[in-house]
Amino acid sequence: MPLRELTLSEAFDVSIALEERSRDRYLTLARSMEDFGHDEVVRFFMLMAREEESHRIDLVSQRASRCPAAAIADVSKLVPAFEGPHSQAEADALTLRQALALALTAEQRARSFFLDALDGLTDPDARLLFGLLAEEEIEHVHLVQRHLDGLAQLELA
Repeated sequence: MPLRELTLSEAFDVSIALEERSRDRYLTLARSMEDFGHDEVVRFFMLMAREEESHRIDLVSQRASRCPAAAIADVSKLVPAFEGPHSQAEADALTLRQALALALTAEQRARSFFLDALDGLTDPDARLLFGLLAEEEIEHVHLVQRHLDGLAQLELA
């Protein structure tokens, strides 16, 4: 199914899958930074994992109330695979800066995904959902960027 033909329920399914991937990425990054004693960054990645999970739960709830009869679609081919650690071993090899940069890139790409999908989406409710999610991604981009900026300040000191 092409993105432009997504129904609202399918748009929810794509969004839920993206939130799950993001949550899992942040949990992996948090575990990898624990070994280096970067407690503040571990807390930040755990906070972001909780944010993603909270968004996922909210989307599941909205889907259930707005599309109660719709079967869950297999949207795995529509959900982009963002760069990131594909295993805990890969995550463990990251430096602090690399982990934060990876998180920033993933948040920027998630926003781009929603914005790009808006161009062709025909379902008005799916368009509204993706527009709102693109706006949420801006907040995530800013959060990660602030942590990267803080790291740069520490490196200069």
